[in-house]
Amino acid sequence: MRVLEKTTVFSSAEFAIRFYYQNYFEKTLKQMEKWSKHNDAFVRRLASEGSRPLLPWGIGIPAIKNKPEIHIKILENLWNDENEIVRRSVSNHLNDISKIQPELVIKFCESRFGVSSDLDKSLKHALRGLLKKGNEVALSFFDYDTNWKPKNLKLDLKKKKVKIGESLPFQIRFGNPTNKKTKIRIEYKIGFLLANGKYGTKVFQLGERMVDPKEEITINKIHPFRPITTRVFYPGTQNISIVMNGNELIQSEFELVKG
Repeated sequence: MRVLEKTTVFSSAEFAIRFYYQNYFEKTLKQMEKWSKHNDAFVRRLASEGSRPLLPWGIGIPAIKNKPEIHIKILENLWNDENEIVRRSVSNHLNDISKIQPELVIKFCESRFGVSSDLDKSLKHALRGLLKKGNEVALSFFDYDTNWKPKNLKLDLKKKKVKIGESLPFQIRFGNPTNKKTKIRIEYKIGFLLANGKYGTKVFQLGERMVDPKEEITINKIHPFRPITTRVFYPGTQNISIVMNGNELIQSEFELVKG
């Protein structure tokens, strides 16, 4: 533990600490709580990052995943840390928990807004997964009206067939039907065809904006289908839909073909 405390300052020990969780769970938990009050930011970051329930590329620890609330004390110590790298880790940790116990993250965040703009930004980052899922409580924290609907929403795909390696250009047009300024969160969701014939979806953000009364909006976007290491593209019918303030409103299909 003393070696990890020293080396994490110039390297990273969040993967190494997982082995200690596997073999000395209670002792490791106590050490991580102690490190959450350490005077070095990189050691404090280790306390949050190494204890994440869904640490990417890290060894899975079922005792953490099944009971993510065991690290709330650590997150309480660090959520308003002076160092951004620590706060970012806390946000990622909370986002992990939101995939397992969303109500726990809602409860953690709801009373912590308003201290500073930087801390509000960190809390929003922690809630990003719930915002993408259209969680009404999370959306309400940022004054998004989930009952708002656009007027004359149109989704225009510039291609109906897209080769793997190329891009899909599309355009969205809509209006604000109300007589007041409205805050909207705009996203698009792509349903990717999987090898088993089912669909896996991913949400992409188009932006957040204030829309004036009766304002007409046009948004142009290009989505690339270049091969990437984290996703395999399968030829066939895919779909794209537009999401506003958490509501999926309109959908269209296109064909993805071999390049």
